[in-house]
Amino acid sequence: MNDGKFEKVADSYSKMFYYSPYYTMLAEFLEKHLGDATSVLEIGAADGIVAMAWNRLRESSSNSAPLTYFAVEPVERMVNIAKERAKEMTINFLPTVGDIEHAVGLAEIENAHIDGLVISRVLHEVFIQHNLDHERLFADIRRVLEAKHPKVVVLGIVNRYIGLNAEETRRFIEEQTKEIGHGHDPAKEYVDQNLLDVFMQSQGYKIIDRGGVTQPLNGFDPSPWGETITVYRAE
Repeated sequence: MNDGKFEKVADSYSKMFYYSPYYTMLAEFLEKHLGDATSVLEIGAADGIVAMAWNRLRESSSNSAPLTYFAVEPVERMVNIAKERAKEMTINFLPTVGDIEHAVGLAEIENAHIDGLVISRVLHEVFIQHNLDHERLFADIRRVLEAKHPKVVVLGIVNRYIGLNAEETRRFIEEQTKEIGHGHDPAKEYVDQNLLDVFMQSQGYKIIDRGGVTQPLNGFDPSPWGETITVYRAE
């Protein structure tokens, strides 16, 4: 993952997305399907925005059950901010600098298993690092599944847009860059949901919930920013 571009937005990341309907929906899904969990692992935790959104929801619903929230994130500045946020949370939020390799080994001493795995809006970044190779991406996910055996997996992805012309694609990337500091080709650089579903089913998981949101980018009508959250449970 190109950490440099995320270093630049580390201090403003949660300010940009604090009221995002995507994170609101994600927190609701986590509470619905992992509200009784004792331990979860998030890969690509940024500055702790997912843990923060879920913690806020748990507090509002008076869910005080103990929860250990392990998290790995490759950008050190992001992790430093997440650690500061952890001090204000009622859950036991444990962010650490790391990648897939660290995720596979994380919590081996303290916790032999995790109840849930969360990978939110980061799969396309790994996908790009793997030269847009689905098989390499799936191999990494498989390693985590085999090491941690999570009963519930929550994956959030950015939707692909195939039908844009060259000018629409340019505008999409331009608007995205203004919003988050970097852009991607919406037709090529996002993970294919259908392939992801087939892969998860091949690993013994079934789809139990799904939701989506669209967030137009400053009036960019041909292709709003769309995201899908899918919850899978081990059969």
